[in-house]
Amino acid sequence: MSPLYYILALLPGIILALFIYFRDIHDPEPYGLLLLSALFGVVSLFIARGLAFLLHNFIFVNGEGMLYEAMSAFLFIGLIGEGCKFLFLRGQTFYYKHFNQPFDGIVYAMMLGMGYATAENILYVMNWDSDVSVLRMFTTVPANAVFAVIMGYFLGEAKLFKNKTFL
Repeated sequence: MSPLYYILALLPGIILALFIYFRDIHDPEPYGLLLLSALFGVVSLFIARGLAFLLHNFIFVNGEGMLYEAMSAFLFIGLIGEGCKFLFLRGQTFYYKHFNQPFDGIVYAMMLGMGYATAENILYVMNWDSDVSVLRMFTTVPANAVFAVIMGYFLGEAKLFKNKTFL
């Protein structure tokens, strides 16, 4: 596989993470915590993959059709993938002392989501067809960014406004 594909796998996640990071103008987060959040995203990818593997092989029977695909997408991508990211976001980054503004929830969630998406891109480049990998780079990374912004917004609201509904 060409090194260009690896650069393309890294680039969208880095660009989107930097885009959000530079929007945090009042009290920028420490680089170490941002890198740790991105690392949590990578770890959550492997946990999600492991759980999805176990569920797919031991619970689900292979099927075909739109209903099966919709159910698989909801369970594996929505519930397991986003759930693993949320567990790290809520379980770790929520307690950072530098998490002191509502926008910080978006910053940390974005770093975690981009760590997840970038690691996923690299896995696809290493293991699958290059055409599929390039398509995923420009579809799944923005999707992960949108999901991270939504998750981070509500986490920031919950942390700073102490609304027990979100906790």
